[in-house]
Amino acid sequence: MTRARLLTAPEDLARLGLRPGETEPWEVGRRQEVAEGRSELWHVEAGTDDGTAVAVAFCLVGPAGEGRAATLVNLFLTTPDGRRHQRAVPGVVDVADVGTTRCELPFGPHRTSGDLRHLDVEVAPDDGPGLHLVCEALVRPYRPGGTGHVALGGDGEHHFAVQAVARCRVSGTVTVDGRTWDVAGQGYSDHQWTDVDLVGSWHHWLWGRFHGERLTAMVFDLVTSDRYGLTRMPLLGVMDSTGAVVVDRRGAVESTVETERDPESGGERPARARHVARDGGRVVELVVERGHPLVELDAHAATEPGGEQRARYDELGVRPSYERYRARGALTLTDASGTTTEQGQVVYELNDVGWPESEGRVPRPWPRHPREAS
Repeated sequence: MTRARLLTAPEDLARLGLRPGETEPWEVGRRQEVAEGRSELWHVEAGTDDGTAVAVAFCLVGPAGEGRAATLVNLFLTTPDGRRHQRAVPGVVDVADVGTTRCELPFGPHRTSGDLRHLDVEVAPDDGPGLHLVCEALVRPYRPGGTGHVALGGDGEHHFAVQAVARCRVSGTVTVDGRTWDVAGQGYSDHQWTDVDLVGSWHHWLWGRFHGERLTAMVFDLVTSDRYGLTRMPLLGVMDSTGAVVVDRRGAVESTVETERDPESGGERPARARHVARDGGRVVELVVERGHPLVELDAHAATEPGGEQRARYDELGVRPSYERYRARGALTLTDASGTTTEQGQVVYELNDVGWPESEGRVPRPWPRHPREAS
């Protein structure tokens, strides 16, 4: 059976042109040619002191004629009073204008520019909510598993990759319904690229980031589709107060989720998650309490009936869903010097493609959304 693996060996780094423990400035630039079946995105997420929550992604989604690329700007925004706003802005850009040595994304009136230490993000409020944020890194860039690359179907066949800055200082403005206000807080940024169809290649994934007083952590629980052997790749990384990566556990991460009944729907929902990794003589435990929903998206229902994307979902027999939460958590780090526990804020996302044929063969780390429970 065709399987997947995380690229972690020294020869993997050499083949990818990467140095262990070092991130090059060009890694934030465009990493692959624009072609059918390929996508690349730059993502920023933040929670601010007044309770505003934002997530924005600038995406290259495929070719759009000679030397041009189709683009998409996705914005999810929750205001302090709990109102949610979503905006998707398609467009086209000259590929030559997309930076390869640094981040340069001039998507019409919307743009992102900068480097691994500093990003400037603007979504113009020309036809909906907008923002202008400056993100300043507080930790070093992190490539999960050493390279951030997953090989799908063999080392050279297909790939999925991610590089992240797990904690940054965020400041700027947000505009909703014609009102603009200042915001300040902390957030996260990442850069992802792949040459595979995400729906056909993944079963589900969990992603989360923890911000404590001194410690920062990231957790991934990735499971491929049946096409790639339902391969699970759990990852847990921890950064200390200097921003240095002190734990990068690749595999053997134990994940358990307690559930509770949703009083509105009667279905089950996540109540408490626990992730444990043992890295030599060091043990890391991340406990996440049930959070406040920021995004709850039935991706199937969001497509146009009779449209191409709905037809593809129906042909595959999938019901994709995407959820994002803000929660409280506790990170405990135990080593020879003792035990340290910190409380902090967690933002995590749950993305489920909704493959029906694998039910019972691979456990999800959370129940299906109550809307979709059978």
